[in-house]
Amino acid sequence: MSILIVLLLICNLAVLLNINHKLPKRDYAREALDRDRQRKAEKEDQHRYPE
Repeated sequence: MSILIVLLLICNLAVLLNINHKLPKRDYAREALDRDRQRKAEKEDQHRYPE
């Protein structure tokens, strides 16, 4: 029974890796830089034009 569970887990892992392989690659550093720039711009706007 435990062998069957292990085989099913391996099949599950193979399917998930296949799905992950098809997804577009993400550039986490670029996303972080863009978020940082956007937050700085929003902060400057709030500082210049307080409500």
